Amino acid sequence: MEKSYKTVYMFFILMSVLLYFLSLYNHLLFHTIIELFTVFIGVMIFIIALNSRIYIKRSALLIIGIAYLYIGGLDLMHAFTFEGVGIFEYSTNESNQYWIFARLLEALTLFVVISLPRINLKIKHWTIYLFYTLILIVAIWIIEMGTILPDFYILGEGQTIIKIIFEYIIIVILGITIVFVMKSELTKRFKIILSITLGLKMTSEILFTMYVGIYEFFTVFGHLAKFISYGGIYIIYVMESLNAPYTNIFHLYNTKEQELFHKAEIDQLTGLFNHSTTYNKVEEAINKIGNNYEKVTLMMLDIDDFKIINDTYGHIKGDEILNRIGTIFNVCEDYEKIVGRYGGDEFIILFPDCNKAETIKKGNKLRGALEKVSNEFGIKVTCSMGAVIWDEGDNATDLIRKADMKMYESKRREKGSLSIWEKEYSKRV
Repeated sequence: MEKSYKTVYMFFILMSVLLYFLSLYNHLLFHTIIELFTVFIGVMIFIIALNSRIYIKRSALLIIGIAYLYIGGLDLMHAFTFEGVGIFEYSTNESNQYWIFARLLEALTLFVVISLPRINLKIKHWTIYLFYTLILIVAIWIIEMGTILPDFYILGEGQTIIKIIFEYIIIVILGITIVFVMKSELTKRFKIILSITLGLKMTSEILFTMYVGIYEFFTVFGHLAKFISYGGIYIIYVMESLNAPYTNIFHLYNTKEQELFHKAEIDQLTGLFNHSTTYNKVEEAINKIGNNYEKVTLMMLDIDDFKIINDTYGHIKGDEILNRIGTIFNVCEDYEKIVGRYGGDEFIILFPDCNKAETIKKGNKLRGALEKVSNEFGIKVTCSMGAVIWDEGDNATDLIRKADMKMYESKRREKGSLSIWEKEYSKRV
């Protein structure tokens, strides 16, 4: 993408060199080509905005897209009323007035959308059209009247002080906009591109405060600076907007894909891993032994007399208890723990690098947490627990089978207790 940016700027710079030599040959042709090209870019930006507005999440981009259609309209009037063109019977004064209206509208639009982040709130696109249409109508009416505005250019004397004041107002607006760009949350690359673009527009306006005759050095380089600035507008808006729909679609597809993967792995009631994912995670953890940690401990838990709870208090209350227990198990302190709902009321917790003494401590902590659940619901809730520490040769099925055997041993001997698998014998803790 950066290579494409450089290509665009190289094109505009090369065209600027060619246009400069054209200005030496025929200034009127030079001026007409530059103005028509910027009008063309403005129309392109509008077309892109119009056809991709369903993908544009920020109203600021839509505002810029529509604004450049009207800015292009004012630039077209500036070109057609320029001295020597002969399309309309206007003087150079009216041409300068159209120029000022176009640059002022452009500067204010960029200032508003950059300095006011809240402009990203949804705005009906027809209201944007209405706003800029009114501005265009008022601008043309004021210039057509010929008596409302003072002269901006007097033949033989050059531009007037009022025109120069407007130029400096535009320069100040653009300068303030650059400050907001640097304080914005845009990427560094976009800050640089946008600042250069605005800087070129400021340079153009500064040069246009210095000329006397319309065919001078300052007007040539003022137009060239404006021309190159449209390369930045092209990069910022046209190229990004063309890519944005595909980027947004890919992002949307990727997000949906991740959501589907997440739903396929997670038990929706408890938010823990489901049965198949839990088994796979246990297998993955065993494969990491020797690299990430030395051993793992698998603990299986089963809610005691859960059928009685469902029959007595209803399945909705039972689901609430399952959800609450799932929350407790999921916030165990171990960073790399694996917690899953293995069956209806059965859970598996896998602890990395946990020896026998630490396993007993964790069992006691879980027992204490379940007492809080009992107090919260006013229902006695306990879990019988069975644990096994990985031994050489054990796979996921071996660990789950051994923990399951010890869990049922706990149920037979004392509900709510923990039994740990031993190599030679089973011992209740």
